Amino acid sequence: ADFERTDPSYTPTLDWWKIRYVGSDEEPPRTTVDYVDGVKGLNDWYTSESVVVWLNAEDLPPDTGSGVDVTYYTLNGGTQEIYNKDTGIILITYSPDWMGIWDVNFWSVDKKGNIEDKTKPENTLPIKIDAEPPYVQITEPANEQKVKTPFLVRADASDNAEIAWVEFDIEPFGERPGLPYKDYSAPWEWQCDEGPISSSTVFENSPRSAGMNVMIRAQIYDSSGQTWIHEVWIHITNW
Repeated sequence: ADFERTDPSYTPTLDWWKIRYVGSDEEPPRTTVDYVDGVKGLNDWYTSESVVVWLNAEDLPPDTGSGVDVTYYTLNGGTQEIYNKDTGIILITYSPDWMGIWDVNFWSVDKKGNIEDKTKPENTLPIKIDAEPPYVQITEPANEQKVKTPFLVRADASDNAEIAWVEFDIEPFGERPGLPYKDYSAPWEWQCDEGPISSSTVFENSPRSAGMNVMIRAQIYDSSGQTWIHEVWIHITNW
């Protein structure tokens, strides 16, 4: 213990005192992910255009360590950077694909010079961003085309990452057994052999001797959970 006072030495009063532990610090710090700021989608994807990774570092032993000196990180094994606790690690996607995949590797060094093992699995965080929704467009039949059941519905589908599936349906959407039909691989198509049901949409003022006007729908989903819908009107002559 160290005792200090500012009064003259002949004063018998102890003004204040402190205890300082002088010991051995042989343990490296420990760095963990505090939280990730971003919009989370499915399958570990983020769907926001940017994500911020926040870290927390503590020296060991908890009460007697020398203290964390600096925290480092790399992105995909690139240049070593110093972590800024005020801004975090900012990961940004850019046009045209709005997509990025990173392995964020992080570690700390304490004031004694002990270096954390950055090769441990818990010291790497994979981050995947897909901020661009998929796209689908019905190519056949054309809008307002006359068709007769059964008929084939075809669509073009695209995504910057991975298409999960494309759904097809006909009005009234979601009310027929077995629909929407899911197609998991190209070519994206569906053979429609459905019959009319009472709730189907009809143009009441449209002159017709037979048949019915209804909408068909294609809806795409990507691996991140984002979706896009395209619908066209058709006239089914044998309904």
